[in-house]
Parts: sequence; C-alpha cells; structure tokens
Amino acid sequence: MKYAGMPFGMWVLFAGSFQKQLTAVLGYDADTARAITKKAKPQYRQIIRRLPEFEKADRFKMNIVNCAMLGAFILSMPERPDVERLTDYYAKSMMTKPMKWFCQMSGKSKFTEKDIAGMKATAALKAAGIFDDIPTLQDGHIVVDENGVPTEPEERVKENQYKLMPGMTYTKDPTVTVKAGSAESYVRLKVTFNNAKAIIAMCTDPEFADDGPTGVENAFPLIRMVNFVEANAAKWDGIIPDNMVDTEEMLADAKYFEYDAKEDTLTYYFYYTETVVAPIADVKLPVLFDSVRIPTWVTLEQADALKNFKITVVAEAIQAATFGNADAAWAAFSAQGN
Repeated sequence: MKYAGMPFGMWVLFAGSFQKQLTAVLGYDADTARAITKKAKPQYRQIIRRLPEFEKADRFKMNIVNCAMLGAFILSMPERPDVERLTDYYAKSMMTKPMKWFCQMSGKSKFTEKDIAGMKATAALKAAGIFDDIPTLQDGHIVVDENGVPTEPEERVKENQYKLMPGMTYTKDPTVTVKAGSAESYVRLKVTFNNAKAIIAMCTDPEFADDGPTGVENAFPLIRMVNFVEANAAKWDGIIPDNMVDTEEMLADAKYFEYDAKEDTLTYYFYYTETVVAPIADVKLPVLFDSVRIPTWVTLEQADALKNFKITVVAEAIQAATFGNADAAWAAFSAQGN
C-alpha cells in the first residue's frame, strides 16, 4: 500500500491525539510520549508498505490503516499495556472532535438501502489479499499441529509456518516421544537456528548495540526469543545460566553449543537429566520450551532478511546399557559421525 493518500492523511489527523493519550491514558511523561511517537512513525510507514493495496471502493481500507497506526505505537512503547488500558487508549486516541462529528453524520445513514448496497459491494472486493511476502518461522520434528495441539504419530506435523512480526509470540512446544519397546536410553534435544549472524543482530537490544561485544552474543537467540517452561527446567541440562561468567563457559563447551561458520548456524544441546525407558507404552518427555517471541525492537527490514528462517529441533537418543554415564554415551554417539 502506498503511504501517500489515506495513510498519510490518517497520520496527520491522529498522530497528535495518539501522542496526547500516551500521557493521559497510559501515564507516560511528555518526553517519553514524544519519543514513542517519533519511533512509531517509521514503524507505521513500514507496516503500510507491507500491506496489499485495497481497491478504491473498499470501506475497510480505513480500518486496516487505523490498525497499522495502533500497531506502530504499540511496537514503539517501552512496555505493552493490558487489553483494557489499550482499548481505552485506542478509543480516546481515535475519538477526536472531528471524528465524533464524522461518526454522528455517518451513523444517520447506517443500514439504509444505500449503506447495505455499499456493504454488499465491499463484500465482492478482494479486500485484504494475501501476505505472501512476510517471512515464515519454521521448525521440524514437532509432535503438534499448526495450532500447537498434540497430534498422534501418524498425523505428525514436521514443519509449522507463521507470519513473523515484531513483538509477537508464537506457540512452539517441541515434544520428545520415546517409542514403546525402547530400551533404557539417554536423550537430548538439538536446537539449531540458521541465519546465525542476522539472528544475533536481531536479538541485540539497540539500546546497548554500541557498547561492543559482551562475550555472550551467541546465547542471545535463547535468551531473547525462547520461552523455557520453568516447571520443566530442572529436567533438562543446557538452559542458559542467569550470569555472564557461567554463560561464557557454557558457550565454550562443545557439549552444549556449536557454531558452524560455513553454514551460519547456531546449535544448542539440551540433555534430559534422567535415562528414559519405554517398555510397554510411548513415553512423552516434559516440554523444554513452549513458545518463541520476536523481540519488540525488531524492524520489518530485519524480519525481511529472515525469509528462510528456521529453528530445527531434533531429538537424539543412545542406549545407556553399555556406558558408565551420559558423557561417555554422547562421546560415543559423536564419534559415530552423528
């Protein structure tokens, strides 16, 4: 969608009101409100640019443009308001005196024959189109359907796709299932991010980007994007520690982390802390993480660079009987070229 025309006009008409209500409703001081508005404008233009062009007679064009403006301000806020406060903020931002007058005038013709005919004509238009150019988030070996609902093995979904947007959270809960009849085994998860350099840059908070290397950049995708299930954390070895010294040590240990410069991938290893045996029935292990979140500061340009972004999750197992401990078992596993 072109910025010139309605999107430009809507910004001129409502940006001041959106800024004012940041203080009146959400409690930001004047300087912060100005900073949010300044940041929101380029976000708004980016969102508009990514929208399909609506047909001239499509009355829903104003709706999507309003949504783009609200979205731009939300993405520019230091923290997200709850739904009730956000609803109040949006209502008061939109209900300026000219808008109230417009609504009163248009309300008089609501559900007249002309209005109904207009709605029928709109229904025949293409409306929103398809957002084909938005990059997708993909991962493999997941025992859930596209809605995050566990599936039976024969319905197994190996790859889910999502529309990547800054600040959004996507349900991803890779589930490890040890099949019935399996002998006692050690189990681990191998989680690989492609586009390593771009992902690390995307996960670097711009507020601190000029401070230079921290030594733990390779952990940023896990720290900034992955939501580990706290209740299950004790069951998995390999979750990033909460201090930089231990994190650096973990990243330097090939047991937990591997960077492949040629393939530009980051691979993290998580080890189930107990041996697993499934003599009669399948055994599902506790979920390691249940969602992935795109940082709020990510720009649409950064998201554009991730059109083939994948998080690949693979479960690996090796029988425990012939090894004295897990480290010996995984050393043998790696020696086999796995």
